[in-house]
Amino acid sequence: MPEAETATSRDGRNVMFELALGAEWALCGAEVEILEPDLLLKTPDRGYLIACKRPEHEHSIRAAVRSAASQLRSALPPAPNNHFGIIAVCISRILNPGNAYFSGSYEQLSGLVNMLMGRHRGDWRTTDFHPRNIAVLFYTHTPADWGNGLFRLSAVRIGPTLLEESVHRISGTT
Repeated sequence: MPEAETATSRDGRNVMFELALGAEWALCGAEVEILEPDLLLKTPDRGYLIACKRPEHEHSIRAAVRSAASQLRSALPPAPNNHFGIIAVCISRILNPGNAYFSGSYEQLSGLVNMLMGRHRGDWRTTDFHPRNIAVLFYTHTPADWGNGLFRLSAVRIGPTLLEESVHRISGTT
């Protein structure tokens, strides 16, 4: 049961996040490979190395971002120059430990993701991002019930790394 997940039993669900995220992109027509750090999302001109993290608690988000940034600092230097890093943080367990259905709208779920992103963006101000680590992505999915059946509801929020924001501000491309 999801709500019974512990530190010693979470590996399977962590891998499932990586596979589910890659599968969603593949279903949208993207080319995705399972590759260190976790995923490689390919486009015709670029590749995106994705480091996936799934913190258990809200106070663990900062450590998750730092850990993923560390993975990308190792993975990006040997990668081609047209490969960039993205940190994907699954906040599903934070919003729903696995024992409830979401009964709000997509807009409400998206609002929760936006609120968490806004609350934690400053937390990684001192994170050592590789210069090609371009974004932090917050992702959630949860069972949803609107009274006419169960659905799987997902929401994503993508924010640039603070390093990336600084580069845009300096170059005037905000």
